[in-house]
Amino acid sequence: YVIVAAVAVGAVNWTELSESDAPLVLLASRAVGPWGAWLIGAGGILASGAALNSTLTSQGRQIFAMGRDALLPRQLGKVSDRSGIPATALMAGAGAVIAAVVLADLEFIAKAANFALLFSMLPISIALNRLYASEGASDPARRVPLWRRAVPFAALAANGALLMTLDWQS
Repeated sequence: YVIVAAVAVGAVNWTELSESDAPLVLLASRAVGPWGAWLIGAGGILASGAALNSTLTSQGRQIFAMGRDALLPRQLGKVSDRSGIPATALMAGAGAVIAAVVLADLEFIAKAANFALLFSMLPISIALNRLYASEGASDPARRVPLWRRAVPFAALAANGALLMTLDWQS
């Protein structure tokens, strides 16, 4: 991201970039002509597809684990006998995404996704800190280095700070 920003500011005046609704499209158009906008658009579509794929897969696994642990209906915690995948959980997650896309506007979906991602990182940071703390408790030779134990705290602080930048609707 930093390299892209540096190249963008080096190639196009920063005031012009700040006034643009799509600064990367502006940059690509200047660099390769009219095809630049098409390239950025195609890259955006591919990146969105990849992000959606990883979201649905991880969301399905989370729903599966919650069903298996009886935090959601048990049916969601079962895997298919034929394929070995949690098909019901994947379908439930996909259904929730489809409902959100059909019923909510894009701005709300983007804000909710930002909030959900940042908020979901908080317990992960806390759990990782506890895991690192317990790793060296019984055997000092396996103790996690201090710098590595500091990473979860840094992530917790960064995600907490980013959460504070979101507006109230998020």
